[in-house]
Amino acid sequence: TPIPTPSPGGGPWRIPARVADALTGAAREALDRFVAQGILAKDREPGLYLYRQIMDGRVQTGVVGCVHIDDYESDVIRKHEKTRPDKEDDRTRHVLTLNAHAEPVFLLYRGLTEIDVLAESVVGTTPLYDFTAPDRVRHTVWQVGDAGLWTETFRAVPHAYVADGHHRSAAAARAALDDAGVPVIEVSHGDGLRSGARVPTWQSRGL
Repeated sequence: TPIPTPSPGGGPWRIPARVADALTGAAREALDRFVAQGILAKDREPGLYLYRQIMDGRVQTGVVGCVHIDDYESDVIRKHEKTRPDKEDDRTRHVLTLNAHAEPVFLLYRGLTEIDVLAESVVGTTPLYDFTAPDRVRHTVWQVGDAGLWTETFRAVPHAYVADGHHRSAAAARAALDDAGVPVIEVSHGDGLRSGARVPTWQSRGL
């Protein structure tokens, strides 16, 4: 594990550039290896997924899909934290080197009954994956059959809010402006302010 070194003047600790480059290169090698081994595969068609986590009896269900950087830049996706330029630079380099967004953004939106109804219709079907991890969190994933219907229904949601991933979303937007082929990430569903999942999918010019 690399040891970060303090910047001159005792400011925030940063990983040296040469170490950061080595880590990013190693990440690209790992991604290429996962793709070659079939551990990761790109979807043949654009789609949406429903992802549910259950921990200690608490349930969180998210809609996993893509959001456009235009919505991020026009404040349809709203932020509540400032970002550090050095962290943005690091995340942007990571996305461009991998040509993938390995760290999804977690968004919230205010609940909508129509989306809840759609979600209920999906969770009653056979999931793609359903397992309990060693930390006793149960993970269940369904593929959404009619992604177009979900997309149209989400048009009634006026705003989404970045709950986790301000630097990742800022970096994704920057990377998409540099490279029209980088991937994306997600929208969401739950109780009250709806919560999102953390599984990546692919498409150009997205978060």
